[in-house]
Amino acid sequence: MTVFIEIFNSQLSDGEMTEIKDTVTGELSFEDNRPVLSYEEKKLGGQTAVTLTGSDFVTVKRVNSGFNTEMTFQRGRACECVYFTPYGEIALETKTYSVVSLIEENSGYIELDYDILQGGVKQSHNKMKISFSEEKDV
Repeated sequence: MTVFIEIFNSQLSDGEMTEIKDTVTGELSFEDNRPVLSYEEKKLGGQTAVTLTGSDFVTVKRVNSGFNTEMTFQRGRACECVYFTPYGEIALETKTYSVVSLIEENSGYIELDYDILQGGVKQSHNKMKISFSEEKDV
């Protein structure tokens, strides 16, 4: 199903706040009864797929952006991930504080609150909110 998606990311790193807002059209599908939200990011580039595996477990996979990654967010846990850049691989961790989601048949949202760590050292504090609803007359 085609959906209208609003994306908001904030990142606090070295005392500086960066915010990115984007509005795109994407697809909501279900794989093994898990909602998957797929879209192409205009501002960051590349294709992103967000999979909600459970009430506190989300995977965000970004490809074709030059900075490809598959990040896992699980409330209360640190999860390893790798950022693939044009300059090489960067090993990172996500330390997730909260995962909040509401997925209905035609709309919903996913909110993440997490840190990015490299070598066990906090690099940034991040918040992501993705909300979507069925788009009419596409």
